[in-house]
Amino acid sequence: MAKGKTKKSKTDGEETPSKSGGIVSKIVTPLLIFGAAFGANWFVPVEYPDQTASPMEDANGSMASKETSEANLTYEAKRPATSYPITPIIISVGDRGRTLRLGASLELVNGELHPDDPRLRDAFMAYLRAIDPDNLSRPGFHSEMKRQLLHRARVALEDSHGRDAVYGVLITDFYLGVK
Repeated sequence: MAKGKTKKSKTDGEETPSKSGGIVSKIVTPLLIFGAAFGANWFVPVEYPDQTASPMEDANGSMASKETSEANLTYEAKRPATSYPITPIIISVGDRGRTLRLGASLELVNGELHPDDPRLRDAFMAYLRAIDPDNLSRPGFHSEMKRQLLHRARVALEDSHGRDAVYGVLITDFYLGVK
């Protein structure tokens, strides 16, 4: 007797393999699942928060007057920021004689920044010296480093500019090389 599902023929008593479910379960079902997943990802529209508000509504959801909406036809940043470059930081990294050169600019909402602010350079240098050298070449580390530098800039400049004065950190130069 053969393994698997078999069914007897009514006329001659021979057994033949059953074909019910074989094609459907092996070919059609995965195609249906793939098609449904593809259709859901491709054809279902994604709504972002900015797309749901009408052009006449302001940020609070209230209707703006016609004069206000006509005056604001151009894009305005939510927080006007000015970019201030800092003097590039060059440090040795690890014990293999590698060097890191980091150039950055800070976006400040209010005030001005001296490019050699000692509190800022000290905060950045302390962080950069503590980094594992292997992380510097990892692709996802760049955004993590920007977040860390932003946090340290806010802490370092809190007394002179206020906690939220630093809006962002822009990496303008990043070189990891051998001396």
